Amino acid sequence: MRAPLTLVMILTTLSGQAVALGPMPSPAPSAAQSTMLHLTQAIQAPPASVGPAAAAQAPAQSPPGAATRPSADTAPAAPHRIGERDLTALRYYVEIKDWTRVEAEIRRLRSVDPAWEPPADLINGQAGPSVNEQELWDLFGTGHYADVRARIAQLQQSNPSYTPSADLLRQLDIAEAQQHLGAASEGAQWQTVIDQARQQPDLLNCARTDTVWRTAEAFARLQQTSSAFDLYRSVIGTCSNLKERIATLQKANAFLSPNQMTQLYALARDRSGSDAGAIDDIRKSLEAGRRPAQRGPAPRGTSGPTGAGAAQASAAEAAKQSGAFGDCLRLTDAAVTTGLKLTRAWCLYELDRPTEASSLFAAVRSQGGGGSEIQDATYGLILSALRRGLVDDAQAMIDGATLTGRQHREVQGEVLAQLGTAAYERGDYRETLRLFDARDQDGLAPRRDLQLLRGFALYKVRRFAEALDLFSELDRVLSTPETREGLRIARGGRYGFS
Repeated sequence: MRAPLTLVMILTTLSGQAVALGPMPSPAPSAAQSTMLHLTQAIQAPPASVGPAAAAQAPAQSPPGAATRPSADTAPAAPHRIGERDLTALRYYVEIKDWTRVEAEIRRLRSVDPAWEPPADLINGQAGPSVNEQELWDLFGTGHYADVRARIAQLQQSNPSYTPSADLLRQLDIAEAQQHLGAASEGAQWQTVIDQARQQPDLLNCARTDTVWRTAEAFARLQQTSSAFDLYRSVIGTCSNLKERIATLQKANAFLSPNQMTQLYALARDRSGSDAGAIDDIRKSLEAGRRPAQRGPAPRGTSGPTGAGAAQASAAEAAKQSGAFGDCLRLTDAAVTTGLKLTRAWCLYELDRPTEASSLFAAVRSQGGGGSEIQDATYGLILSALRRGLVDDAQAMIDGATLTGRQHREVQGEVLAQLGTAAYERGDYRETLRLFDARDQDGLAPRRDLQLLRGFALYKVRRFAEALDLFSELDRVLSTPETREGLRIARGGRYGFS
């Protein structure tokens, strides 16, 4: 097999004349070209030399004003002129770095229009790329960012003309900054966390809410609560995921004043629409754990704890709400009341121990605590079944359960998500799309894993334009090997390339 031609070699070979590469300003790239090469050099054919031999071969010119006699034969039709729409295939082959097809496409275009020359923005005047960056993106996906830097250095040493793509370098900068910020947060180096966030503002967005939470905590730890409040408020007011909105309230509750929390609850309720009840529930829970002294004693005869038990229950609930699930298990190790058992069950569930959680949820249901406890235990039992992949069992419980509207939408949405995933795995792509569409109609927040499957299912049923739009949006938020593969195949399907 011959070595692949570089783009400059291809253009030089096919031109039939010398090709001069001179610098010229680059036009601003469009959104569709953002993942392509940054092209900054012009391709110009040098003027043909004029000498005595050339002059001798030049045809004699007609005198001014002389009429041109038409040929006896029918005049040939004017050749087709190549326009930008004709370059779709060529630009695609350049983008995927398939130089053999670039060569063939240039030949084809010249056969259509012999006067056509490759556009000035097609290459940058250097040798065509000989480095396949997919290797670097795959390494990037492992999270070993220092290894990516080292590999780039190796490639540049062996190929001095190679420059990593701007997208790769940007994503690498962001990922390294996020890694450094997380390490600083774990080490309680609060000022370093803030400094890192200020140096890399791309860290603070809805795709990286954990980083926003860590930065807000750093401000709070340094007594800069107004800045912490602003960050928590930005997540609640901007991001669309209900679970992240609730988690933000839980984290903010540990640092903000009651007045600031009241503002966040109001904003979260306004942003949650039909799920506003979930915000009311978390508010009641957080305020109960925040002010245990203001809670009245449980009425006699109920399953609620009293005295020291009330303090223990409050501490366990606070640990659960703050995400300290290990502390929650320690505080509920000898749980006797249904309330403590229910709290312990939820902490087990959050620690991905659904089998143990199921037994406690079932115990609370059978002991016949208050109506709200039974409802919450039923909800937990269904979620635990789904976590274990028991979709049929979960659906049977849903059909006979009394749940809130929000709880019913959530568990039914998870059933649809698991059924849709199973349909995809067995190759029933139309059923996958039907089930995912049904989940979306319930108004549930989009999930990235399901969106990726939807994109590949759309491709499989040849809805290429929709697949391309979806993969483009996912890649814009966070570029991964999966989104880049989706973009590649969706573009190929959309424009007719394999």
